Amino acid sequence: MAIPQVQIFTARFDDAWPAEMLERALALLGPADQAQIRRFRRWQDRQLRLVGRLLLRQALPAYGLAAEALWRLQREAGGRPFITGAPAFSIAHAGSRAVCAVGDGVTPGIDLEPLRPLAPADLALALAEVERRRLAAQANPAVELLRLWTQKESALKACGRGLSLDLRLVCPQAGRVAVAGVWYELQTVVVDPAYCCCLATAGPATVQLTEVPLAILLPPALL
Repeated sequence: MAIPQVQIFTARFDDAWPAEMLERALALLGPADQAQIRRFRRWQDRQLRLVGRLLLRQALPAYGLAAEALWRLQREAGGRPFITGAPAFSIAHAGSRAVCAVGDGVTPGIDLEPLRPLAPADLALALAEVERRRLAAQANPAVELLRLWTQKESALKACGRGLSLDLRLVCPQAGRVAVAGVWYELQTVVVDPAYCCCLATAGPATVQLTEVPLAILLPPALL
């Protein structure tokens, strides 16, 4: 049996887009996505979510769907997004970068965090006692803490429960973690040296990473 594959698409931006460019890019999305994105006050948050959706839109034709299938995006009861007839996918965004993981024969969960100063106390409610002790012994606890957080959240996204479960009970060990009775494989994905990124899948999966320039995501008329 072939090992399932996960395609990971990623893109970043450096500056705020002109208002006209933002509006034309939003027009590529369905009304519900447009309304959600417009509610964010910070331009960084608006663009992050927009780029995440555009990455998914870019990926859909490779799986036999028109880019406009993005308009049919819905959410499960646990909050996981899906498009009927499309492969399972997961989107994450942070800092100035977005990632979109699309699974072929597997349901992916992906999380992304920029490297930054962080102390275990900042995420105390998400850490089991054994994890706090392990972090205390680390020479650079901030990096290990962000790695641990992305492992936990990617697994929760893969199982479709989001942050509804007690994160203290989700304890990654040796590249695996059990969530709701299912074991998930955890893979570190190097999308950018300034970020921590983790992919979770219920079983082994190969990974193909593609950096997508904004010039590909946006029609020429928008640039």
